[in-house]
Amino acid sequence: MSMGLARQLQEAFGAGRILEASLGRIWQHHGKGGFVILTAWRGDKTEGENRVNLKALKALIRAAGYGFVPVEGVGQEKVDGKIVQAAEPSLLVPGRGDMANLRKKARVWGKKYEQFAVLVHEINH
Repeated sequence: MSMGLARQLQEAFGAGRILEASLGRIWQHHGKGGFVILTAWRGDKTEGENRVNLKALKALIRAAGYGFVPVEGVGQEKVDGKIVQAAEPSLLVPGRGDMANLRKKARVWGKKYEQFAVLVHEINH
């Protein structure tokens, strides 16, 4: 992870390190119950706009009664006519056994922040 990205993630999520071991732990706890991963980050927005949007997305998730685990995501976006890959702070939202409701909300949140995709992990789907 580059120092610039590490700094962005730390500023976006607070002090704390996201490690590969953390992802294994997340999967152990939430991989069998379903989850979504999404972000509000966009390559065509300024860092300040992205921070504001990510903070607002966190508030929406909490207001809907869900929690989240910060993770580093990588997305593809079209910026100035080119497809670029961008590392971006993302949120893993555990389904808590309520995947149908979470899936619907995640689609709304993804559209609100102009995301091309939202990852949905459901058992048997």
